[in-house]
Amino acid sequence: MNETLKAAGHIGAELAAAKADLQREMERHRKTWRQLEQVTGLLREACELIQEQDARIEVDMLPAGRVLMSRIRAALSQQAEPQSSCKWTRDEDTGAYGTACGATWHLIDGGEPEEHGQYYCHHCGKQIDDEGADHE
Repeated sequence: MNETLKAAGHIGAELAAAKADLQREMERHRKTWRQLEQVTGLLREACELIQEQDARIEVDMLPAGRVLMSRIRAALSQQAEPQSSCKWTRDEDTGAYGTACGATWHLIDGGEPEEHGQYYCHHCGKQIDDEGADHE
């Protein structure tokens, strides 16, 4: 019995450490996402400013500048708009949740994420939107 308690205490400590690591990693991803949004905004502003200045100058922009502008615009147009939440959809057959960010989660006891204290996606860190789940 004493060995079982020691093992349980050791597992609890490992879980607490893993949870702290996960929280640090999620915060790092959130910071990176915010930085990416800032850079994207600056690129959009730069493109608009360059386009306005190019329209006022009688000499055309250099070919290299045009190529760079078209590459930036293409990259910005392909970027998805950031989502404020991650949609989780429950598969009726398996009970697993498929997420908008591409992960699949199985809740061993069944139920809904909130019942298990899950409010943020473990994969992308965004708030869970499980409106497709059966709320009782």
